[in-house]
Amino acid sequence: MRMTHAFALSALTFIVGCGVPLPFNYDSEQFPVDISQVMGDGAVTLPENDQIPEGAPADAEEARALLAQYLGEAETNDIWPEGADELRIDIPLLHKFDVDLSNDPNVTQMAGRLSAIAVDKLEVEFVQNTLNYPIPSVYFLTVDEGVEMPEAEEIDLANLPSGIKNVGHMTGLEPGASGTFGLEYSENGKQDLSDTVLSLKFSIAVFSRIEFNSAVEDLFPSGGATVSASIAGRLLPQ
Repeated sequence: MRMTHAFALSALTFIVGCGVPLPFNYDSEQFPVDISQVMGDGAVTLPENDQIPEGAPADAEEARALLAQYLGEAETNDIWPEGADELRIDIPLLHKFDVDLSNDPNVTQMAGRLSAIAVDKLEVEFVQNTLNYPIPSVYFLTVDEGVEMPEAEEIDLANLPSGIKNVGHMTGLEPGASGTFGLEYSENGKQDLSDTVLSLKFSIAVFSRIEFNSAVEDLFPSGGATVSASIAGRLLPQ
């Protein structure tokens, strides 16, 4: 072992032995979000029967067919076609990434002595953004190891399954905006996040929802984004 490595290991062991918190950091891989790919799975709703304008699709299947036809032209036409039937679309966006801190060298050095973890930040970075439509609040959910995540369209933030917690959100994102955005904690969110991270193996889900109404917005949602997430904090020994 090189002298510098031996010195670093000795210093780390000394710090842990003295009960000094050690930092940790986890960065997810970049992942794409493409509106066009998820649009067809969105929940398409129409006005009530007595409010459907003449010529509107008779059911959701016809509405989806209209969407598919429009999406085929989206690259050259981002504006809702004039005279097209009214549609309201609910587009849920969900991405889950797994976190395993058990192999972190600082965690390994604290084996059997880790009492708590203080999370200092949870951030999402929009590396690239070609979305032509604003994204409302983006929610951060912790998912315990072994807990199955519902499909995006089944998520009810007010009634999440056991083992899944809403720890906070980031404010809305304007079209084309990029950069790093931090978490605004929900009530008890910071403690819930720290408790989850202490388990060392868990998942973070990033969830949002775009609502589109062609009677209100002329611009049809299109484009995509490349996103990554990071967590940083301190390991607290006994």
